[in-house]
Amino acid sequence: MRHLDLALQLAQTAHAKIPGSAQITDTLAFVYYKKEMGSFAVPLLAEALDQEPNNPDFHYHLGLVYAQAGEDAKARRSLQAALKLNPQFPGADHARRIESADARRASVAAGEKREGVDRARQKQARPDCFRLVGQRHDSASC
Repeated sequence: MRHLDLALQLAQTAHAKIPGSAQITDTLAFVYYKKEMGSFAVPLLAEALDQEPNNPDFHYHLGLVYAQAGEDAKARRSLQAALKLNPQFPGADHARRIESADARRASVAAGEKREGVDRARQKQARPDCFRLVGQRHDSASC
């Protein structure tokens, strides 16, 4: 933790002295990410991307921040942008793993949502089949 505090101080000092550097802005944002302070990182990464929109590392770092915050759709978009810009950038393998995990979670969530809607429709159509909350009886008996 002390190392991250020192890294934050150094990155903040560098950013104050050289505010136009996209690399330093990204470094400061990445330290915020490592300290799990993503709300500070997002605007800095947006600033860095305004300066260098074709930098896959900046998109990757933004994807990491969004993934950490549980914003899977935004994370996926940022990671895909990084991979599209350079499929072999240094964090590409990690970006693919995160993107795959996010896609699996989204698929499971969509399936759970569909299943919940199906159960609600069945309950409305045949309320006698749902004697206990959350329990469905054998459809053959309904």
